[in-house]
Amino acid sequence: MDRDKNGRFIKGHSLGVRFQKGCISWMKGKHPSKEVIEKIRQANLGSKHSEETKRKIGLAHKGFKHSVESKLKISKARKGIKFTDRHIENLSKSHIGKQLSETTKQKQSEALKGSKSYLWRGGVTEANGYVLLLRERGYVLEHRIVMEEFLGRELTKYEVVHHINFDKKDNRIENLMLFATQSEHMKFHNNKVRGKLIDESCLLHNNI
Repeated sequence: MDRDKNGRFIKGHSLGVRFQKGCISWMKGKHPSKEVIEKIRQANLGSKHSEETKRKIGLAHKGFKHSVESKLKISKARKGIKFTDRHIENLSKSHIGKQLSETTKQKQSEALKGSKSYLWRGGVTEANGYVLLLRERGYVLEHRIVMEEFLGRELTKYEVVHHINFDKKDNRIENLMLFATQSEHMKFHNNKVRGKLIDESCLLHNNI
């Protein structure tokens, strides 16, 4: 096997053997010294893959996926490793001017949607003190879902569900009242503040 003056194999020459799955590498368990690592770094400093080489690497890795065991090994090996300032700067420069294609954006969106998201909380979230549950149509207020299940139909966009004890998280059907419109809902609040009797004709569902 021919080598150049730096001891590297000459491009185009073949070792005559092909590494096969199951074979044990002669480097297994061996770790290069800091001196060797520095020599390798200096030898590769400034070198870049040609477009043809990049294409070949891309084709060689197409469809390849690490096994769960391999992922765990990689994760364990990289645990505690932090990027150097130079590495962070190089990463930043490598992304300047680059824009993701719509296909890539869609793939990233799908990869982090629903239960795949690192923010996944089991399909339950909160907003303005109310509990929301994930459904096919998106996140829906839990008190509206409870009322819909009780009535056996979907609520209209005009109907309003009221919490009797004013606890927004207490979504028991016994604690809920349904009004035909927001106007009727506000009348109920105003009458209650003024101590007036409730006009039950404005109620669609009343558990009082």
